[in-house]
Amino acid sequence: MPLRLDYNPYRGINAHFHSWLQQGEGGWVTFHSDHITHLKSALNRILPEGYYAVSEQSLQILVSGTELTRTRPDIAIMQRGPLSHPAEATQPAMIPTLEVATEEILIDEDELTAVVIYADDQPVTRLELLSPSNKTSDRNHYLAMRRKTLNAGLRLVEIDYLHETPNLYTPLLPDYSRHEPDAYPYSIVIADPSPTPASPSGITRFYCLQVDEGLPTLAIPLMGTDAVGVDFGAVYQTTFEDDRRPSLLLDYSEPPVNFDTYAPIDQARIHEVMARVRETV
Repeated sequence: MPLRLDYNPYRGINAHFHSWLQQGEGGWVTFHSDHITHLKSALNRILPEGYYAVSEQSLQILVSGTELTRTRPDIAIMQRGPLSHPAEATQPAMIPTLEVATEEILIDEDELTAVVIYADDQPVTRLELLSPSNKTSDRNHYLAMRRKTLNAGLRLVEIDYLHETPNLYTPLLPDYSRHEPDAYPYSIVIADPSPTPASPSGITRFYCLQVDEGLPTLAIPLMGTDAVGVDFGAVYQTTFEDDRRPSLLLDYSEPPVNFDTYAPIDQARIHEVMARVRETV
């Protein structure tokens, strides 16, 4: 008999749900759209004065006043007018899994680079919830877009909740989809191209997550030393609870679909979650 729940039994990303979402009929597009909306709303409640977040269909990239191409950010954080007081950076509760110079994540796509010029209401930070196509069929386009973003001086946050597709940071990170040792199924990557004394290209921090691990609160960089602390766990729970599909479709008496795509240690964690569920019903 199916075992269904109206809440998320995982401490973070729901492996049963995200395995289903990554199938052809899984409806990732709906989750993506909902999560971006909730992330935008959460940001607008906590951003310091002078900043606002919008979800966008496209971002104009200009070269000497002429439109060159378009990129597709999920959320852009903008600043309008001077700040009455600087925003305090929130210290993340989670230590980065990896920290590298930002230039190390810029995979060579020299022919696709561009000079970006913005005026008035210029974007300062972009957040991307990665889709399967970003990591597979549209991978080269996405990597070129990432390069344009960072070369333009924008901060970039990449949220990857897709364990079945190759990561974008090989060889910096082991690839979970290829069952490489010490790989993680989920990650949040924060790239800040602002120069530092130790790294002229800025710093990129990787926050990698295991199955059944709570999502962290992280400091998202804004202009200068400004930052805002985003509770990614709270935003994820909002999206999960707002979606009725998990309560109707997920069966916690059985492992998630494509169970063999998980590493053995994560398969064990999934079985632990299923055991917790059985104990509570």
